[in-house]
Amino acid sequence: MSTLLAYLWPPNELTRGDSSKQMTIPLADLPVNESKKIPFKGKPFIVIRAESGVVALSAACTHLGCLVNWDKDKKELICPCHSAKFDLRGNVIGGPAPSPLESAPVKISGDTIIIGEI
Repeated sequence: MSTLLAYLWPPNELTRGDSSKQMTIPLADLPVNESKKIPFKGKPFIVIRAESGVVALSAACTHLGCLVNWDKDKKELICPCHSAKFDLRGNVIGGPAPSPLESAPVKISGDTIIIGEI
C-alpha cells in the first residue's frame, strides 16, 4: 500500500481483532514519550506513554479518519492529512476535526499496560 493511502485507510493489522474488552502491552515495549498503534475492538488505537502516564486514544482522526501520529516534541497528536491536532486527552486543539478522539480506559499494573475494561 502506498504511503499516501496508508494515511487514509488503516492497515489490516490495526482493524483486525476480536471484541475482547481488554488487551495488554508489556510496559517495556513502550518507552516514556513514545507511542504504539494497536488494534482494539476492531479499530486502530494509539497508546502513548507520556511522563504523566499512559493514554489510549482512537488513532482515527475525527475529520476524515486518517491515522494520527504522536509528535513527542510538541506533545500532541497530529493528523497528516489536514493538520488536525489533539492533546493527550484527545481534545481538539487545532485544525478541522469536529470532535475529540475516542478514549479507552488504561492503567499500569506492575510491568503491564492494561487497555480496556479495568
